[in-house]
Amino acid sequence: MSGGKTAATVLRDAVDVLRERGWIQGRFRDEQGRCCAVGAMRVADGVADNEMLSDEGARARLTVVEMLGTDGVTDWNDAEGRTQAEVEAALLAAAARLDSGSGEPQ
Repeated sequence: MSGGKTAATVLRDAVDVLRERGWIQGRFRDEQGRCCAVGAMRVADGVADNEMLSDEGARARLTVVEMLGTDGVTDWNDAEGRTQAEVEAALLAAAARLDSGSGEPQ
């Protein structure tokens, strides 16, 4: 699992995963290793697609959901017109929110 990572670190590592592997929509990962936002968080958290996120991974995902004001990261990631840059920016903003202490889920 997250191996002692904080939720903010999971999010920053997820951005690294997107930058290294590439970004996709419509599935967690593809044959080339590209990931959606949730898939990248799973890679960063060290869990398989069919495993539950660690506590910190779940906290990271919930922070993104609350920050975006959306029902889920997957639908937001897959929205028509969404870009990799927007996904990376959202994950980094959520990490910064957690770092500042204002990202505690309600």
